[in-house]
Amino acid sequence: STTLTFAESGEQVWVAQGTYLGDDIAEDVSVLVLNAGVEYYGGFTSGDTSLGDRDPVNNPTILDGNDFSEQIVIAADNAILSGFVVTGAVVPFEEIDAALVKAPINANTADNFSLIDCLVTGNFAGTNRPPTWHAGSSGLNIGDGGQVVNTEFSFNQGWNGPIYVLRENTGEVQIVNSLFHNNNSQYGGGMVIGGTGPVRVINSTIANNNTSMPGNGFGSGLWIDQGVWLPDGDTEITNTIIYGMIDGIATSVENFDVPTLTYSRMESFAGTFYGVTYENFWAGAGNTFGWPDFVDTGSLDYQLNPTSPCIDAGSNSAVPTAILNEYLGGEYDLNFEPRFVDTVDIGAYEFQAP
Repeated sequence: STTLTFAESGEQVWVAQGTYLGDDIAEDVSVLVLNAGVEYYGGFTSGDTSLGDRDPVNNPTILDGNDFSEQIVIAADNAILSGFVVTGAVVPFEEIDAALVKAPINANTADNFSLIDCLVTGNFAGTNRPPTWHAGSSGLNIGDGGQVVNTEFSFNQGWNGPIYVLRENTGEVQIVNSLFHNNNSQYGGGMVIGGTGPVRVINSTIANNNTSMPGNGFGSGLWIDQGVWLPDGDTEITNTIIYGMIDGIATSVENFDVPTLTYSRMESFAGTFYGVTYENFWAGAGNTFGWPDFVDTGSLDYQLNPTSPCIDAGSNSAVPTAILNEYLGGEYDLNFEPRFVDTVDIGAYEFQAP
C-alpha cells in the first residue's frame, strides 16, 4: 500500500494521471491509505501548476485493485479524495463484526471524509453471503459522517449497494449531485442508508440499478435501513430522480422513521417487503411520477432532454450551496455547469439551454 506519510493535515497531495495498481500478492493490502486532514487530488499532467489546471476526465488518475485487492482506499478523518477513478476491488465476506466490513473505499471509522468528483466503477463485493458473515459496500462505506459530491457510481456489484451508510453511523451524511447507474446488489441497488445520523440525498440521479430479487422489496434504488435495526433515523431525499427499477425505495414496516421524500421524480416503489405502504413515501411536496426524459440511457447519458418534466421542478432552498462552493468552487452540477438556471432541476444534471 501507499501511505504518503510526508503529507500533514491541511496540506494537499497532487497525483499525476496514470494507473496505480494494487498488490497482486496480498489481498488485504490497500492501494492508498489517506492521512487525516489531507486533501488528495488526481488528474494532473506535467506542466500543471495549479489545482485549476488538472483535468480528471481527460487525464484520469486510476486506483486499480487489479481484481485482487480487497480494499483500495482507506479513508481518514477530514480527508478529501477528489478526481480519482476507483476500480477493480474484490471485497470478501468475512465472519467479523459488522462495523469492520470492508469496501473499495473504507471510511468506516473516518470522521467527515469527503469523496468529490470521483468515478467508482467495476468493483465486486460478493453476492452470496453466508448467514453469519457480514458484507460491506461495493463502493464506499460511511461510518462517521461525510460528503459525497459530484461522484458517479456505476457497474459495481455486491451484497450492499455502492454506498453503504453503516448502522454504526451517527454523523451527518450529504450525497449531492451524484449519479448511480447499472449497479447490482442484494440490498439497495443504488445505496443502503443505515445508522441514526441525518442523511441527505440531494440533486442526485439513481437509475437503472437492480437488486438480486427485484420486486421483492429490497430497494433497487435505495434500501432504507434506518429504523429497521435501530429505533431512530433521519433520511431526506430531495430533488432526486429514482427511476428504472421495479422497487425504487424499500424499507420495512418496522421502520420507525419513514424517510422524507420531496421534489423528486420516480417510477415506482416497493410495497411488498414486510408490508410497507406506498402512501408514506408519496406524501412529500413536489413529487411526480413517470419517465424523466433522459437523453439516452443506452449510451449511459442521464442528462435531461429539453422536454424533460424534471426541468425547473426542484426546490432551490434544498440545494446545499455552501457544500457546492466549498468542494466545487462554485454552484455547479455534475457536469460542472451552473447548478441554477432559473429554478433548479431535479437530478444530478442541470439542463443548459442553448
